[in-house]
Amino acid sequence: MSSSSAEPAISPPSPHYGIENETFSDKAKRKIKEEPLVTIGAIATVGALLMATRQFRRGDRRSMNHWLRFRVAAQGFTVLAICSYGFAIRSRRKAAEEAGEPATAIQPLAVRQQAKEKEEFQKRLENAVRASKAEEEQYKNLKEQEGKEGVDWKKAWKEGILRKNKENDEKRIKASERE
Repeated sequence: MSSSSAEPAISPPSPHYGIENETFSDKAKRKIKEEPLVTIGAIATVGALLMATRQFRRGDRRSMNHWLRFRVAAQGFTVLAICSYGFAIRSRRKAAEEAGEPATAIQPLAVRQQAKEKEEFQKRLENAVRASKAEEEQYKNLKEQEGKEGVDWKKAWKEGILRKNKENDEKRIKASERE
């Protein structure tokens, strides 16, 4: 790496980070956790429809009608759960706007966690780039000194080890403070 290379462009995390990067199964799991009543209602609706179909094939009209009524009730429950979730999101959004909080305050926990992890990764990346440039500069200085006079490689190696140990100790202290 040359020291004249441009810094990598690191943009702040999008408030919707994670949603466009989710797989179908990740999104389904997140939605099941966020909206368990909708999931229960949908499963009840499908179950009632299957039972009604089974009773129809058997020729038991009375039982089939019972299951079809249950399906209508389960569908109503599902629609009610969807609407209540929508109203809850709307009220959270209004409360966040009134409090002057960013849009991320109403995002699901999983999405906020992903954004936080991305931000931490970007900080680590920036630190790594800075450390790499510092090492390149140190190496360049050593090469210049080598040309002028003999370099004490044992001393340089020891200084590098001590510096790395100090950095690792600082990282461990920061990690223990977070916990």
